[in-house]
Amino acid sequence: MQDRSNWNTLTVRTIALIKTELTSNPERGVYVCGESFGGCLAVNIAVKAPKLIDRLILVNPASSFKQQPWLQWGSLLTQSMPGWFYPTSVLTLLPFL
Repeated sequence: MQDRSNWNTLTVRTIALIKTELTSNPERGVYVCGESFGGCLAVNIAVKAPKLIDRLILVNPASSFKQQPWLQWGSLLTQSMPGWFYPTSVLTLLPFL
């Protein structure tokens, strides 16, 4: 709950994890499945490392985020919250997503 990494950091970390897995299991195909927020992350991974991925599965990707100004405002608001308040706010606001 304390990790509020940005898109680039999450993408780089996930690509590194995929590369690590492929090192120990090079013959296996890589299927990346992402739902909602994970769908956006999966697209970022596919754009930055297309040769690593065999299949990309998107389930209800949160790709219309930029079309929802109140969501953008909310994401900016969370960046200014104290660390101790963030987990509570996530649980409180979850029903509105």
